[in-house]
Amino acid sequence: MNFSELIPFSGGSRLASFSPSGFYLAEAAQFRANVRDSKSLELLQSFACADQITDLAWSPDSLFLMCVMRKRALVQVWSLEHPDWACKIDEGVAGLVAACWAPDSRRVLTTADFNLRVTVWSLTDKTVAYLKHPKACSKYIAFSAYPLERGLGTKCVEWSPSSQFLAVGCYDGSLRLLNNITWEPLAEMRGQTCVEPPPSSSVSSSGIVAYREIESPSGLPRYEASPPGDPPIPIPVVKPDPSKPNPKVGIGAVHFSPCSRYVAFREDSQPGALWLWELNRLKPSALLLHRNPVRSFAWDPSAFNPPRLAIVTGTPCVYMWSTAGCLAAQVPLMDRCGAFVITSVSWHPDGDALLLTSDADACVCFLESGGAAGQAG
Repeated sequence: MNFSELIPFSGGSRLASFSPSGFYLAEAAQFRANVRDSKSLELLQSFACADQITDLAWSPDSLFLMCVMRKRALVQVWSLEHPDWACKIDEGVAGLVAACWAPDSRRVLTTADFNLRVTVWSLTDKTVAYLKHPKACSKYIAFSAYPLERGLGTKCVEWSPSSQFLAVGCYDGSLRLLNNITWEPLAEMRGQTCVEPPPSSSVSSSGIVAYREIESPSGLPRYEASPPGDPPIPIPVVKPDPSKPNPKVGIGAVHFSPCSRYVAFREDSQPGALWLWELNRLKPSALLLHRNPVRSFAWDPSAFNPPRLAIVTGTPCVYMWSTAGCLAAQVPLMDRCGAFVITSVSWHPDGDALLLTSDADACVCFLESGGAAGQAG
């Protein structure tokens, strides 16, 4: 792994991202949205917005960059091909809690305060459509890859890459897999409070390969696989405080691998655990146990690489899982606050780099070919 120098920006996972084409890296610094070359990190364009940027989002075709200013209920859209062109969307007194792109890259969806409405804005003919009184806000809006049925959700939802399945994460701790024909549940997945390692070196129906984060003699983190035949492994559970709002319970995040072979999810009452299920067997395949809560995880999007999962836990470390094993690496960088504490991770579309962000800075981790897959540590 090779790490770039730190890039100061406004902080947060919503304010730095690779473009879907993989050519660009966008990051926000207060009122400005900067576009860089994703390989050299050279600054290519810089756009000045009307207020401090709270969210950034690329259009699916990578031709437009959307800047959200929630405090002002404003959205500004910039064109990379025509830098003089700009679009401003003002929700006014309705307020703004979120905005996202439609799959055609020519429409923007905004969600008003208190979920009063979702507005669909056309960038081509300037028409506006309203979806009044939606049940939930933007994190429950999910588009399929093909023109199929609408997605429903409870706490989080995720389409499979083929759009054949919809994963619905629920507050009761279950992840339900629905098919797109009858919308009947095909399977229900749950975390467990205790797992039993497989009785032999191969994964069997009666055991799960568990990787626990430990500290090596050198003081660096690494994974340790549970040996076959080990006693059952308890999973730490944090009981929510019923007197506090928004308790940490239920499925908080779920992501399919691009090949649709695996699904990874986090149960919020088990913040350090990340579950991986194999969909062709509909059984858990692996469990990754960390010393700190899992903050972000993402699959390698490249179809040319084997399934790889990157994880960060709010520490200066990045963790990776593949079918060959696991590894952990410490980022040798210091930011203005001390150690570079990573709160979010995302992949370059080619799968050859990771974007790591903290609350104040970002860096790009360039992966050596084949170096991050097939290693266990």
